[in-house]
Amino acid sequence: QQPDYGRGSHVLAMGRAKPKEHGDPKDKYFVGMPSGKVVVIEDVTTTGGSMIKNLDSLKQAGAEVVAVISLTNRMEKRDDGLSVQAAVQQRGITFYTMSSSLDVLPQVYRKIKPGEEIARAIETEFDEYGVQPLKLTT
Repeated sequence: QQPDYGRGSHVLAMGRAKPKEHGDPKDKYFVGMPSGKVVVIEDVTTTGGSMIKNLDSLKQAGAEVVAVISLTNRMEKRDDGLSVQAAVQQRGITFYTMSSSLDVLPQVYRKIKPGEEIARAIETEFDEYGVQPLKLTT
């Protein structure tokens, strides 16, 4: 319902997994070069490696990324010890997440009751790789 909305007025850009070696340089990293203020939507963030590469590609292409929305954040530390959120924020970009494994896993555990052995294995995994401990058992 915006007065400036119409066919071709807004770009829904998609990042390329590998840069294109031929054709128009503006299409090297993206199908449809983003313009204006850009919000990146990522389905699942683990360490954010591919997303961070896309953010860097967007910056190199001159795009103004103002936010990242992660549908689910697995809440794991990266090799540099940072969370995905911290790595994105270091680039001056706001990071939002709609759900996290710290919220989802306890609910799933209570619902399906897979047993304490599985709970302890998940807790151990989070002790080593998680941004914070996860407690499933009492």
